[in-house]
Amino acid sequence: QYAGDDLSHVLIADTMNHTKHCRYIVNPPGVDAAVHQHVGIGEGEVNFDALFQTLRDMEFANRSFKVGGESIICTSLFGYPEKMPSQAVATRERIERELL
Repeated sequence: QYAGDDLSHVLIADTMNHTKHCRYIVNPPGVDAAVHQHVGIGEGEVNFDALFQTLRDMEFANRSFKVGGESIICTSLFGYPEKMPSQAVATRERIERELL
C-alpha cells in the first residue's frame, strides 16, 4: 500500500522465514553462503490471501498509467525445476482468480 498509485509492477513468490531454526541446510556447516529461494505459492510463509486482498482494495488490476500501459503481476520461481511447469500454471490461475 505504501507505493499507492505508483505501484505498477508486482513480483510474487513464496519464501521461508530465514530466522526460524532449521529452515535451510547448508554444507559444510559454517560455510559462508547466502540462501535465496522463491518457492511456489503455499509452500512458504507469505500471506497471499492478505496480499491479494490488498491488491484488490487498491484496484491494482484495473490501473492504467499516464505514460501508457497497465499494471503487471508476475512470478519468479526457481530452485525446483521439476515443479516449475505445474507451479507456473497454478500461480497464473491463482492470480487470475484473485485479480481478474
